[in-house]
Amino acid sequence: LRLYKSAVLEIYGKLYSPHKWGAEMERSLSGDEFREFWLDKWSSEGLDRSVLERLYDAMRGVVDALGRARLNERLRFIRERLRRY
Repeated sequence: LRLYKSAVLEIYGKLYSPHKWGAEMERSLSGDEFREFWLDKWSSEGLDRSVLERLYDAMRGVVDALGRARLNERLRFIRERLRRY
């Protein structure tokens, strides 16, 4: 169960982490390419591909929404810091 949680958390981390080093390849992939890459990676770790497919399809929209919210909050923080100077 923990591996499935880690797999979903990795989607968020690879796509929306502010630390860009090491995730350039994943960020450059199209949506379908990233999905296949992610499915191949985690199914090679022994996880059931059909479960991974359902998790990805169910969680990708949530991950994108959280990523956009994180980006907006980061931009708001940077704007506030710049106003002080």
